[in-house]
Amino acid sequence: MKTLILTILLPFTFLSQVIDYNNFDSKRAEVVLFETLQHFRDTIQYTGGGKLQKECYSGVKDYKTSMKWVWSDDVYKLFSKPNCEKIAKENRLYHNDVKDFFKSEKCQQLFIPIVWKNYKDNYPFTPHVAYSENGVMSTVEYKTYQEMANDMIKIWESSIMHKGTQRWFYSNEIVKLFGKDLYTQAACCVRYSNGSFWAFVNIVYAT
Repeated sequence: MKTLILTILLPFTFLSQVIDYNNFDSKRAEVVLFETLQHFRDTIQYTGGGKLQKECYSGVKDYKTSMKWVWSDDVYKLFSKPNCEKIAKENRLYHNDVKDFFKSEKCQQLFIPIVWKNYKDNYPFTPHVAYSENGVMSTVEYKTYQEMANDMIKIWESSIMHKGTQRWFYSNEIVKLFGKDLYTQAACCVRYSNGSFWAFVNIVYAT
């Protein structure tokens, strides 16, 4: 699997900007990480559970299109940025507890119309959205922003739970019924602080 990941991500390295540690560009780091994740997800062939995607979603035309994440300023402002900056400031890696806020009616009503963009009243259920997060801390002195992004994705791939999050797609039933009408919202935040890289990827998806 490691060889496969390197093959998938390597082409981006030739276009990468060298990191100036005296003027770390957080926005550049976020763009590179998000775009690399998009490319990674568009290239992988297996689900987090090891099943072949084209078999799991054989009933969905062009399922790769509906797998794409949509950058969300709301996800960035509500989750990615505050979580990343809080953890970087405290200099310890953990998941900030946002369960109560995310489950609140205010938060659900913000994201449901965006994720379930074409929801119709005659659907046989009430739509909801769920939330997941991947976080990482690294003390590696990366040469480029692309090298940073590649390594972060490989670190997440080494963990079953984090691998599942960054490969996450809807259940087979949801995809076959509504895949082309769903729009997963996502964002990421990257900071360099205390000699370490801190990065968080947050996704809001239909459930």
